[in-house]
Amino acid sequence: HDELETYFHEFWQAMHQLRSQSRWGTGSTVPQGLQDKLIKSRLANPGLFNLRQIILAKVDQALHTQTPADPAKDNARLSQEILGGPAMP
Repeated sequence: HDELETYFHEFWQAMHQLRSQSRWGTGSTVPQGLQDKLIKSRLANPGLFNLRQIILAKVDQALHTQTPADPAKDNARLSQEILGGPAMP
């Protein structure tokens, strides 16, 4: 059983190596404007993640302090206030 397991593992590695060999580059450089945009975009997702966490924390606070609580309404309102757009699913 151990030898068969090793065989399948090695076979999978060989297939992965074969399938991952491809020509992907043209040798041309990435334009400076695109490089600048890529560098700036690195911080976009972490920033949105943090804003989403703030919204969830505020919804949680509202859920435990308001009677009656309406988390869906609070989420929509806070998303509009903090993100300037509709709530994310």
